[in-house]
Amino acid sequence: MPALDLDFASLQKNSGLALSPSEEEELKTQLSDILSFFSELKEVDTEGVPPTFSTAGLVNKIRADKVTRRVEAKEVLATSERPKKEEGIETPSSFS
Repeated sequence: MPALDLDFASLQKNSGLALSPSEEEELKTQLSDILSFFSELKEVDTEGVPPTFSTAGLVNKIRADKVTRRVEAKEVLATSERPKKEEGIETPSSFS
């Protein structure tokens, strides 16, 4: 596989990583090995092989929702240490 020409300045800026030159070389080698492996996988004949979504043999099982006890909003709100506001709990803003 040809040598990777990666823009590590952009990679570090976008990912928040700070890589030393030796770490850059190690990462280049690792990524090259990974891409080489995927190139090998492309050559495997998978014609007629059904897709495998899980190897654990698990099946999604859906159960009916069953109400066992109705909880009033005031009872739930009473469990919070945060300030109450109208019929809810005041939380910090997600937006700055």
